[in-house]
Amino acid sequence: MSRTAAKVVRICLLILLAFAACLIFPRRATEAEEWRRRPEEALLAQGPAPNAALAKSRPAPRSTAGQTARKGSPAASLQTLRNLGKAYYEQAKYAEAIEEFKKVIASGNALATDHLNLGLALMQANKLDEALAAMTTARQMDPKLVPADYNLGILYKRELRYPDAEAALRRVIEADPRDPAAWFNLGTVYFAQRKLEDALKAHGHVVEMGFGQGQNFYVASLFHSFTTLVRLKRQQEAQKFLKMHEKMRDAVPGISLQNPALEGGKYGAILVPPSPTTTVARRPVAEKAVFSDITAKLAIPQGVADSSAIPEARSDIKAADYSLDFARRNLVPLFGPSLALGDINNDGRPDL
Repeated sequence: MSRTAAKVVRICLLILLAFAACLIFPRRATEAEEWRRRPEEALLAQGPAPNAALAKSRPAPRSTAGQTARKGSPAASLQTLRNLGKAYYEQAKYAEAIEEFKKVIASGNALATDHLNLGLALMQANKLDEALAAMTTARQMDPKLVPADYNLGILYKRELRYPDAEAALRRVIEADPRDPAAWFNLGTVYFAQRKLEDALKAHGHVVEMGFGQGQNFYVASLFHSFTTLVRLKRQQEAQKFLKMHEKMRDAVPGISLQNPALEGGKYGAILVPPSPTTTVARRPVAEKAVFSDITAKLAIPQGVADSSAIPEARSDIKAADYSLDFARRNLVPLFGPSLALGDINNDGRPDL
């Protein structure tokens, strides 16, 4: 072949290769673009990815099993949240207590006491408006909940809403006339409204209870009676209560005579309902066992064998001489009477 012909062939081959590239490359580019734009679900539906590296780079779908498992038992989790909130409250960690009590409210299964607990924590955190809303909800849910009235009275007292505080505390006294905390705080509310005679009577109820029942409220009422009598210009009576106070003030810790303690009392504590009791189902009484005497079937001799009936033991026993019958005749009598328990005849009942 001449040089000219060879050049022509080479040029034709180059043209064919260029034409093929023009046809193939745009199609591959289009397919690649389609693969890139397709959602991952479409790729999974079509089967394995064309590239192993692409398959490895796909993020694994998120599992919701863990989220479902974390929900746990509603009753148990609510009781845990209540106990946590109470623990935080008693440690004066009011922000943490509020979070726990809010989780109980958000569950949709909250009791009136749960709203009251939230209100107590909010009040101690000085969020009085939110506390008022929570306590009001508690009283609406259970109008006979005495701690709701008591703490509403304390809240109104802090907000200087003395007529409302007076009304709430009087409701507490109607329900529990022997509560020293309610009488003491009602006396301070009367004093703030300059109802001095009413204040003196309220503190007088606590003084009449004595130290045994009144404790720190008794000591505080002695001093408040003194100051009230001074305002009434009854100096002789005032000095009497002052001497009583000086005698009793060291009987209680000083911190118990401060406002936070005097605004507490038995109705100022967090209320956590007891855990639900677990009822254990009693197992049915077992059926009376029926035994079958198969001693005769096993050819076991009955009664204690006397010494004359006991065969003399051989000095040596050949393996060929040993058998089950030999054991029954020569070994069983040596042990006397005994009990054998088991399902010998495979009837599903124990045999004796």
